[in-house]
Amino acid sequence: MRLHFLLDIFQLIFPKTCFACQNILLRNERILCLKCYLNLPKHINTKNKHQIELSVNGKNYKVYSKYKYQKKSNIQYMILHLKYNNRKDIGLLLGKELYQKVNHLKDIYGIVPVPLNPLKEKLRGYNQCIILAQGLNQKMKCKILTKNLMRVENNESQTLKTRYQRFENIDGIFTLNHKEHLEYKHIILIDDVYTSGATISGCIQVLSHVKGITISIVCIAS
Repeated sequence: MRLHFLLDIFQLIFPKTCFACQNILLRNERILCLKCYLNLPKHINTKNKHQIELSVNGKNYKVYSKYKYQKKSNIQYMILHLKYNNRKDIGLLLGKELYQKVNHLKDIYGIVPVPLNPLKEKLRGYNQCIILAQGLNQKMKCKILTKNLMRVENNESQTLKTRYQRFENIDGIFTLNHKEHLEYKHIILIDDVYTSGATISGCIQVLSHVKGITISIVCIAS
């Protein structure tokens, strides 16, 4: 009781505001107020819990995402602030949100964040996909695997490229270390945004060489 009282006093003096509308957050609200959270552009599923099936080398993989990636939407701004403004708190929150999309999956060995361009990671100081994995793992309680799937080239940004150019740009930039550690394991491959599927396809092409591996894919928005 005393702790809650002190927190209320602190919030009164140093109020936290909603990322979207700037209204003061209530005690149990994080990053967004309830109204703005409910207004995020969520995918609505009826029969299936995934929106996309990605085909790589003739095999289909399910892609789970929670939000629609809409330009000038709060979800776009949240992802941009996660990636470029050091808002790791946003990444942890969004990662926890993804648990609702994958909590039906069984026997998960670990979460594999999509590796970031090494130069970008050095300049940024972190990989936003690792932050998302940390948020998701607060619920999943498994391993975060950052030493197996690696990025070996500093390819150009995908942002302004066509779909064909994205796939061409991603060819051969991933490699795999200690693949025997992933044999017959079920992993979750996590990314921030799914657009053309080129980056995820590049990861899967490498991971699929692991004997008996099962790959599920999750991202914040698509």
